[in-house]
Amino acid sequence: MSGWELVGNGLEAKVTNKGKVMIRDAGKYPANDDYPHFMGSFDSSGNVVSFHSSDSRHGSRFGENEIVAVALSYLRGKGML
Repeated sequence: MSGWELVGNGLEAKVTNKGKVMIRDAGKYPANDDYPHFMGSFDSSGNVVSFHSSDSRHGSRFGENEIVAVALSYLRGKGML
């Protein structure tokens, strides 16, 4: 994994071993900590294919997995699944 690097607009970013990009406010957090952050992965055309945000390592996360879970729960509640 790369280290945090300034990318402009008050943000810093790093690339994970899986090729995802982590983004957060620049200079606000320790360099050896990855939280909080937004994370995205992109296809070869630059389109976002997944994302999530994590406020802390203590379970505060929202992204594609959580959106799917909410949608499935809603559809089950309506008897559509």
